[in-house]
Amino acid sequence: MSAERIEQLVRELDVVADPAARSAARELMSALMEMHGAALARIVEDIGPEQTRRIAADEVVRSVLLLYELHPDDVQTRVHAALEQVQPYIRSHGGRIEVTAIENGVVRLHLEGSCDGCPSSAQTVKGAIERAIFAAAPEITEVVADEANGGSHGEVQTRVALAHAGDEEGRRERERAGA
Repeated sequence: MSAERIEQLVRELDVVADPAARSAARELMSALMEMHGAALARIVEDIGPEQTRRIAADEVVRSVLLLYELHPDDVQTRVHAALEQVQPYIRSHGGRIEVTAIENGVVRLHLEGSCDGCPSSAQTVKGAIERAIFAAAPEITEVVADEANGGSHGEVQTRVALAHAGDEEGRRERERAGA
C-alpha cells in the first residue's frame, strides 16, 4: 500500500460522522503502530547498525525506519550524506556548500558560487539541495542558506523552501517533487 493511499484513508477517517467509530479507528491505528514499532525495534537491534544501514538504502524501508525513529544514522549524518550526493551538481554550477548548523529542525548552510545573473539556475541548485535534505531527514522543517555571491552582492540571507516545509502539505509537495 502506498503512502498516498494511507493518507487518503486517514483523510476519509477524519470525516466519519460517528465520533465513537472515528475514535475506535484511531485507537486501532495507534495500537498497530505501537506493535509494529516494537517489532521493528527488535529486528533492528538483532541485525545491528551495519545491516540496518544496508537495508535502509531501500526507499520504503528507509521511510519506515524514519517513521519509527529507528534509522541507524542521526540527522547530522543523514544531512551530510544527502549533501554529498548533490555536491557534484553544486560544483558543476560553480558552487560549494557547507553545513553551519543543524538545530531544532533547521539546517543552516553556507553557499558559495557564481550563479550571478541566472536566478533560475540558483533556484534549481537550491531545489536540489532542499530535495536531498528533506528526503534524507524528513524531520527537518526548514533550510536556511547564507549565500556568498562572489562579492558583488555581498552576503544575502535566503530562505529555501519555507512554504509548508514542516507540515503535511509540504511533505506531500516534496514527495511529488521526487524528494
